[in-house]
Amino acid sequence: MLCVTGREVSTRGLLERLEAVEQRLAGTDYLQEVRLDYLEDPDEGAARLGPWASRLIVTCRPSRQGGGYDGQEDARVRVLERAAATSPRYVDLEADAPVDAAGAIRRAGARGIMASWHLWDFGGPEVASAVRRLLACDADRRKLAVAVSDAADLVDLRGHSNAHGDLFTIGMGPAGALSRCRYREFGAQWTYVSAEAETTTAPGQMTLETALAWGLPDAAGHPFVALLGGPQIAASPGPACYNRLFRHLGRPWTYVPVVTTRGSDALRLTEELGAMGAAVTMPNKAEALAFAEPDPLAEAVGAANTVRFGPRAVCTNTDVVGVTAPLERALEGRGEIGTSALVLGAGGAARAAAHGCRQLGLEVQVSSRRAEAAAQLVGDEGRVPWDRRHESPARILINATPVGGKESPWPRGVPLRKDIVFDLTLQGTPSALLTQAREEGAQALDGLEMWLEQGAAQTRFLTGLTVSVEDLRGALQ
Repeated sequence: MLCVTGREVSTRGLLERLEAVEQRLAGTDYLQEVRLDYLEDPDEGAARLGPWASRLIVTCRPSRQGGGYDGQEDARVRVLERAAATSPRYVDLEADAPVDAAGAIRRAGARGIMASWHLWDFGGPEVASAVRRLLACDADRRKLAVAVSDAADLVDLRGHSNAHGDLFTIGMGPAGALSRCRYREFGAQWTYVSAEAETTTAPGQMTLETALAWGLPDAAGHPFVALLGGPQIAASPGPACYNRLFRHLGRPWTYVPVVTTRGSDALRLTEELGAMGAAVTMPNKAEALAFAEPDPLAEAVGAANTVRFGPRAVCTNTDVVGVTAPLERALEGRGEIGTSALVLGAGGAARAAAHGCRQLGLEVQVSSRRAEAAAQLVGDEGRVPWDRRHESPARILINATPVGGKESPWPRGVPLRKDIVFDLTLQGTPSALLTQAREEGAQALDGLEMWLEQGAAQTRFLTGLTVSVEDLRGALQ
């Protein structure tokens, strides 16, 4: 079930939102949250909730808990009592409210009390203390929302939800997406979504339209695909593209971003939550290889970007075809351009690029700030010192570093002198590196081409669907 929220400042704006959502979600089971703490006149707003009361969660969040109310505590409780007189589904009351507040609000007419607490810094002892505080409250439901910086922190929150039947937990921030998309697994009957992008009431909260595009709430009970990566996945086209593709194909699945640098813990969590598998990006590719049984390709590359769950977890590396397919097309018909390629970087993407180049019969050089890692890929004879990368005679350049967009991994002011330049990053189109390549007359390959090629192969491996590059390209539109 979805619970639509907002932070309107006028009673008129609030009532318009309540009416608009009622029409948008007609025929479905949903709730709406009313945030009286943001209203210019909370007393007026509290008195006008009657027509929607049976679907409402009403709160007047104080500033000490991240809300907008700065008045006296007794006045705040009186506002909630006025709202309770309209018989809302729940009144949301903070765990540190006066001990007699819940009783007064019940007597005023609230159908239920929800005790809540918000923590803005994740920490095991603080979370356990907050749970104890919530359990001591006079309440029908209990909500604990905690800011998390890594999806692996959700393991602890889920443990508390599993231990206490009337407690649900939410991970706030981008790393908490799993707790919002798989909310039932965290003890919740609903997930909060904002009516508009400008009216979110907590970090990491998705909009109503995004939630519907991702198949929620129905998809919360079906398998999903996880995208595991560092904070950079917030800019990935994956969630929008794949969720659009799943809706087009009539599949009740979601594609959920999982921000983590603790790959093994996050993979274990997503498997427990019902994922079919995971698309894995930096910095988790080495952990993915260790987590699952690698196929010959992943083993040869030494990194995995795709993990499929099942009776036994298996992994592969679709980054290789992501490099070879566009590069092979670029090489066709170009004649003699040399037989060597220079790969910048020495991480998981660089490993896949080096392996792919060898599959195409190219000699490989690697240049990285991490000289030892570069030597592990190609030996000392193929390693090019980072400060001398511009001296490599290779006519093919592949950027497999995280540096992209407006920043370039190539020395400033130094000509590329390449025939083909392949930038694997997705940080900006065109990137500074590809702009320079085009200005010099080189053939420029965009990272989107790699992303599409590897994504189509990855989707086939994870889901069994017959998905082409053009299917994904269409879903990007």
